[in-house]
Amino acid sequence: MFFVVLPILRTKLTKQVEENEYAIMFIAAGVIETVGYDAVGAVSNSIYQHSLHFFPGLIFLILACIGIVPIGLMWYDIRSSFFFLIYSNSLFFFFLVI
Repeated sequence: MFFVVLPILRTKLTKQVEENEYAIMFIAAGVIETVGYDAVGAVSNSIYQHSLHFFPGLIFLILACIGIVPIGLMWYDIRSSFFFLIYSNSLFFFFLVI
């Protein structure tokens, strides 16, 4: 699920940095993604190995719960943008009527 959120995060990061810092930001994001994928793989293997005797599917449950976080963040961002859009349109309509 994280592969869905990464382009959105990169887009939001480009709005936070200046134009001459884009390359540094993309390099740092690429390094963090690569290290993160490797770390998740190592930790997942360790959790699976330790939970194999009592609950073999524990790692899938943990990763599903972690996957809820980006979905929640995307939902919050879309919801706040949607309500801002409704508010701004109604405000525009209010000024148009007056």
